[in-house]
Amino acid sequence: MLGDLWAFHRRAVLSTAAGLVAVVVLVGLAASSSSESNGRGPVPSATTVPASPGTSLPPGTVDPKYHPTYISVPPPSPGSQVPENQVKALEAVKPPAPLYSPSMPALSDTQTVNAENFAYAFVPRLLDIHFAHETRQELGEWTEAEAAASMLPGLPAAAADSTLYASLFVPGLPGGGRSPMPSRAQWAADAKDGVVWHVVSMAASEDPQWAQAIAAGYQAPDQLMSILDVSGVLAVRSGGHTTDRHFTFQLLVGSALHHPNFGAGEVLAWKAS
Repeated sequence: MLGDLWAFHRRAVLSTAAGLVAVVVLVGLAASSSSESNGRGPVPSATTVPASPGTSLPPGTVDPKYHPTYISVPPPSPGSQVPENQVKALEAVKPPAPLYSPSMPALSDTQTVNAENFAYAFVPRLLDIHFAHETRQELGEWTEAEAAASMLPGLPAAAADSTLYASLFVPGLPGGGRSPMPSRAQWAADAKDGVVWHVVSMAASEDPQWAQAIAAGYQAPDQLMSILDVSGVLAVRSGGHTTDRHFTFQLLVGSALHHPNFGAGEVLAWKAS
């Protein structure tokens, strides 16, 4: 994973064996501060503006009036500014509108109530792919519906809201890394060949260095922000044969943009063998 982390994370984050975890050293956090929400406790409230009487949302759509209220604007962090070319590249990303399809419904409140529950629900839904039966566009729409902003120092909101989609579906961005998602051309080829992915096992836990940062007093602007280490086995079936691929990555989670509880902010440092 070392060479795959986004360069702006390297500037904004405390160095670890995987290259990640937040701002404690670079920002000079006060030792007296503390964090009571490390991604495992009760979820704060959020705001949804009531719809007009008699109105309802079309099936599969998210509520456009929903907005998480437990996110603050990250303060300026001397020494951890994001390179301008990376900010502009992220701001230029145009994710699809968030949308759930019948084959990819919304995660339930129980599945999103804490960081670990979210990971165990999100990762199989993301990686269980029958390429002939779903499209790359549909998966992109689903990930947007389950997205969170990547609230790290020096990253404007316009860029922070696009980090999940960019990390999965937009290869070649400055500072970007590997993604589990095939290109459009490869997706089409896999669909033609009847390729199927299935997560047969996985484990997810809070990154130790993120836990150390929280214990040292770091307070993220997003009260639900956390970083999880994820590993597992992906069975790839093609041409009547199945091959197991072992994968590891880090999942940044935080306040979901379109529903209460947790969402995915970014998939970092994907490796599979």
